[in-house]
Amino acid sequence: MSLTEPLTLHVRALVLDMDDTINQTTPAMRIALRTAATQLWPTVPAERLNAAVERYAFDGAGWFQRFSSGQIDFETMRRGRLTDMAEQLDSGLADQQYERFEKTYRSVFIDSCRVFDDALALLERAQAERLPVAVLSNSARHMTDKKIHQIGLDDRFVAVLCADQLGAGKPDRGAYLAACEAIGHEPGDVGYVDDLFRDAHGGAQAGLNAVWLDRIGEDGTPDSEHQVRAGDQAVPMIGGLDQLDVRLP
Repeated sequence: MSLTEPLTLHVRALVLDMDDTINQTTPAMRIALRTAATQLWPTVPAERLNAAVERYAFDGAGWFQRFSSGQIDFETMRRGRLTDMAEQLDSGLADQQYERFEKTYRSVFIDSCRVFDDALALLERAQAERLPVAVLSNSARHMTDKKIHQIGLDDRFVAVLCADQLGAGKPDRGAYLAACEAIGHEPGDVGYVDDLFRDAHGGAQAGLNAVWLDRIGEDGTPDSEHQVRAGDQAVPMIGGLDQLDVRLP
């Protein structure tokens, strides 16, 4: 499922995804969702509430995708997802309830954010090589800044780019090129790592040296060449950032 030997990228700069690549976003999100939902609907049985939380996290209606592609703003996305949850629980959603949910959710979510140990180690290796590192996230800038601060990485990135700044996020080609421009290097000199294959593949298509970080083993079987192919584009795959090294050419 992952490389047995480290993969070395010979690059002049590195761009990293934030959520579930650097920050343990999904666990923090589930903790915050359960806390805020329980506060809003205290009489709903735990099993039913947990099912609604998982549906929110799965986002089958594609609210986050619409936000990251620039079709809707951040608040519309958040309100839409919570409205769907309320409907699943046979409940309405007044403005006051939405605001109460968001206040609790954001506080608990940020407090629950933790950096992956292997991400911290990769940043140390990049720093030792004097490689500039940037973040490219499909989340909102204000939330990304809070995550970075919470996990203690305020001084680690030369640039932070987010979907709401760019107009369209990953896998739009322009998002990757904007990151390269911000970091001051051509795409062919930049490494890119993302835990979503779609977005890693988008980076490869934009000309970056992209790597898919498959933390959860999405395809379920190992590949003999440690690659997943989409058409003619091969994307190297690793199971953890401890399997990636970065070196100047």
